[in-house]
Amino acid sequence: IDGGNDATADSDCEIAPARNLQEVSLASLWQQMDPYLDNYSKERKLQRLILAGIYYATNGDYWNESTSWLSYSVDECEWFSKALPEEEVCDENGFYLILDLHSNGLSGTIPTEIAFLSLLEKLSVGGNTLSGSLPGLENLSNLGVLDANGNSLNNTIPQSFGQLLSLIHISEPT
Repeated sequence: IDGGNDATADSDCEIAPARNLQEVSLASLWQQMDPYLDNYSKERKLQRLILAGIYYATNGDYWNESTSWLSYSVDECEWFSKALPEEEVCDENGFYLILDLHSNGLSGTIPTEIAFLSLLEKLSVGGNTLSGSLPGLENLSNLGVLDANGNSLNNTIPQSFGQLLSLIHISEPT
């Protein structure tokens, strides 16, 4: 997500082809009910929609810890994360840098829409029971750490990951 992205999160916006229309519909419905929606920029609306989609696609109701996820009154940068205390989940503008939900009971699939979190530097979803394939993450040019180890993901790392020049650590799916 950056200021130059023309994507919007208006209620009629398609953010990417959905693997599961129900998950996208639930995320969209959640966002439409947000009493603070008008307070967010288009980029932040998109970010919140993507995060809600991740919640629904990975069965967030059954996570080990999901404090404040989908809370309208809590900034998404304050939603539960397993990021280290010295790690900043978001930058000064409120855009996600770290999505760390390792060993947290996630199941289901990693939605392709995660690739729209374009400033993401760390994605840690290892130690869960995620299935399917890693989505194409070539848009995540700042991604330096990817941990998907300990899931039931396909053992194939997409060829497009070769475009991730910042990637310095990858824990392959097992």
